[in-house]
Amino acid sequence: MMSHPEPGVAGRPADAPADSAPDYPALVALLERRLEIIADHGWRDRDSPGQLRALQEVSMEIEVWGRSHGDRVDFHMQHYLQNCSFDKALAVARKRAGGGG
Repeated sequence: MMSHPEPGVAGRPADAPADSAPDYPALVALLERRLEIIADHGWRDRDSPGQLRALQEVSMEIEVWGRSHGDRVDFHMQHYLQNCSFDKALAVARKRAGGGG
């Protein structure tokens, strides 16, 4: 059985039922934030340890999202998140969030 994060973590409201639809907009935001951090070469050049910490933090939030929604997403999304195929996960999450892709 998958454990659930603390209330409100990764965009999942504390009162969201376990069988509610996955919060794909929150996942999209996390995955896009990850890409923004990676793309910020100025940050990397000024403060690579700080950029690495930020990347680790958002990666942990993505992992928490995956664990907290794992029983409510399909096999493909589980696979993408578990194997860090974040570009594929982002494309699927955007479609499911209604944002195209």
